[in-house]
Amino acid sequence: MMTAAELEAVLRRDYERRDVELKGAGPRGTKHLFAKIAKAALSMGNLRDGGYVVIGINDDQQAQMLPGLNDAELASWMSYDEVAAALAEYCDPPLRMEISKLALSSGATVAILRVEEFEDVPHLCIRDFGDMKNAVTKKGALYVRSRKSPATTEIALSSELRDIITLATEKALRAYVRTAERAGFSLADLQADADRYKERLASAWSRSTLADMIQTKGHWSIHIRPELFALDRVPYRQLEPILQNATVRLLGWPMPFIETGTKLLRGNDWIGTDINDEPVNCYETWRFLTTGEFAQLESITTDWGRTFVGSEIPDGFTSIITVWQVVALMTETHELAARLALSAAGADPMRVEIRLNALDGRALVPGLPGRAFMLPFRAPEGESVNYVATYSRDDLVAAPQVLAVSACEEFFARFGWQPQRWEIEAQQNQIQRG
Repeated sequence: MMTAAELEAVLRRDYERRDVELKGAGPRGTKHLFAKIAKAALSMGNLRDGGYVVIGINDDQQAQMLPGLNDAELASWMSYDEVAAALAEYCDPPLRMEISKLALSSGATVAILRVEEFEDVPHLCIRDFGDMKNAVTKKGALYVRSRKSPATTEIALSSELRDIITLATEKALRAYVRTAERAGFSLADLQADADRYKERLASAWSRSTLADMIQTKGHWSIHIRPELFALDRVPYRQLEPILQNATVRLLGWPMPFIETGTKLLRGNDWIGTDINDEPVNCYETWRFLTTGEFAQLESITTDWGRTFVGSEIPDGFTSIITVWQVVALMTETHELAARLALSAAGADPMRVEIRLNALDGRALVPGLPGRAFMLPFRAPEGESVNYVATYSRDDLVAAPQVLAVSACEEFFARFGWQPQRWEIEAQQNQIQRG
């Protein structure tokens, strides 16, 4: 579930994100408001990784984070069973969702619906609301979040229909690959060996002062690429839509965060975004190249002063990395790699590298109050610790989350910690539930 700090970072940008829709204040019993919220929830359920419907923020007061919900309004949205039952009157199949409340620094309190992407088939609207001229919802409509602007609409563009078809097809393909592997079939066994990516990536990073700043402190370095090099594997015009479609939204902050329009950085053979969000100590920069390589540098926020429950630095150490952060990053990275393998990388094996830099004095800690009994584990000697693996397309597409757990096991072992596999899976499940 999105945190208050993450929501405020979105609101400060003063425009809605594709996976976040704002709705004004009011009680659940207001039929017109509920119909609009149901429509928004339907569209989030048809978006890859789902999204959030924030109740209590007016569009024209987004930057001010106002007005918020009063106590009675908030209470009406906090009954999961009642909200789920009311939404089921609009949606088939029923939505998978969670409800929570967030208190913002503006003094406003909002309700937030976290809606998961559909499981097998897209969500259809099954109820009309409003008259012919002012219809809020239409029976039989398939609502999506438009690519042209962050708004909920019926499908009107071929690209939007393609997104839905692609997502449903990928779900079916992953299920098929898992079934085939259980039956003992091997769909592919491609091996290739090439490493001419460094020159192209170095050119893409060359003018990023943010990349230089991030590397002055602890940071993650992430590389996802097809093992076989091809200079123009991805047509330039397809870079943005491919990455938009592959974006992972398991947490409140997507991976990657893609700026739109003129804010998107462009080079001769790459696109990218530099995020410099000082209020929440979030610094990251990424590049996606026509070679099919995705690379991201991401700051360790606690190294820049961010604090949270569980971020205390143990005696004898100077910095930390939390178990939760490692599991989240491994899971997101492997899921992103699986999605890119279905598009930019074609049928090639994929190489995934995740590196934690600046180890001196760093401790591995739980990061969660419930695991306070776990001793801090010291980082290994050296400047960095990494996990590198080459996966066949079939393995990566079939089970990216399973591969992420194995990556965590290898990573934690370098700190001298060897948890039970179910412990990592439990953290992963908690992350996926939001």
